[in-house]
Amino acid sequence: MSGGKSSRMGKDKGMMVVAGKTLLDHAIDAIAPFCDHLLISANEPSYANSGYPVVPDLIPGKGPLGGIYSGLIASDTKSNLVLAVDILGFPEEIPRLLLNHAKGQMAVVPSHPDGKLEPLLAWYSKDAISKIKECLHSGKLKMHEFLNEVSAFHLALMNHLGDYHPGIIPNLNRPDDLATFTK
Repeated sequence: MSGGKSSRMGKDKGMMVVAGKTLLDHAIDAIAPFCDHLLISANEPSYANSGYPVVPDLIPGKGPLGGIYSGLIASDTKSNLVLAVDILGFPEEIPRLLLNHAKGQMAVVPSHPDGKLEPLLAWYSKDAISKIKECLHSGKLKMHEFLNEVSAFHLALMNHLGDYHPGIIPNLNRPDDLATFTK
């Protein structure tokens, strides 16, 4: 998933180069081993250069939930991993854990001991489309509002990852965050 306003970064994150590759390419490389098909949810036409289908927001201006909605509509599969383009350097066990806990769920979201959720490195069922649509039309645009609506399964990372620490899923929001990955 890409797109967004990148307001804190100051420019389009997906095309930013870190360690010799764009963030979009890093995201594709991280998630591709777990997927049969990839879609890019973005409103940026240049992302089509990646070789994967680009899915624009069907309902513009609805944030990440709107992007997930559009991606699920376009997806040919019931089982869908979502990864934001600005999440870089997470343990590869996480997508595997998400898939292992997906049976019977509408959403599986990594969680931290403090209750913080990671809804943009998560698994979503295509069955969640109608509930997302309800949230979008009623103005419930925050990911946690939707996740509460579907009683998402919270995957406690601390219980599943031996090397767990609070920053295990790094998110690149500001230029200073990039320094962590360029050293």
